[in-house]
Amino acid sequence: MRLGRGENWERPQNPTKESLCLEEGKTEIFLMPESEETSPKKKLVKKKMKLVKCYKHHAVFESKKGIRQSYRYWDIEKLLLGQPR
Repeated sequence: MRLGRGENWERPQNPTKESLCLEEGKTEIFLMPESEETSPKKKLVKKKMKLVKCYKHHAVFESKKGIRQSYRYWDIEKLLLGQPR
């Protein structure tokens, strides 16, 4: 489909810190799919992770064991909904 004069193509907006309502220090619950190696059925596992720091394109979370993981905002959106990344 061609765009005529004066028509602008709009790029879909990526999720942001504000659209996901993320606050530093707040604990989020992620629904992560369990790996296929441990069980043949697809199950969702709840993981509580604390938001450590937000950056422009990603955020850093810390688990109860002290392991830090970085996720991009579109991955966070899917993890909050329980969808596969």
